[in-house]
Amino acid sequence: QLIKKSKKSKLSKKEIKQLNDELFKKYCRCIKTLKKSKNKKIKEGKYGICMNSIYKRRDIVPPYNASRRCGQFYNYN
Repeated sequence: QLIKKSKKSKLSKKEIKQLNDELFKKYCRCIKTLKKSKNKKIKEGKYGICMNSIYKRRDIVPPYNASRRCGQFYNYN
């Protein structure tokens, strides 16, 4: 809903923060699932695959060092 709204009109600061937090969680969850993949090509390209599917296809600028920040907030063990 927020993604559609951001395309049409300007979001408030609270809505922008909420959208960024949710996309970041989605990105980290994507990396976590692809890390467990048995396919070598998918496992090696997990950062690019997740970045494209979460941020680039929605025309949203990704946060700086998003993949490194995932390791700080979430355990991949």
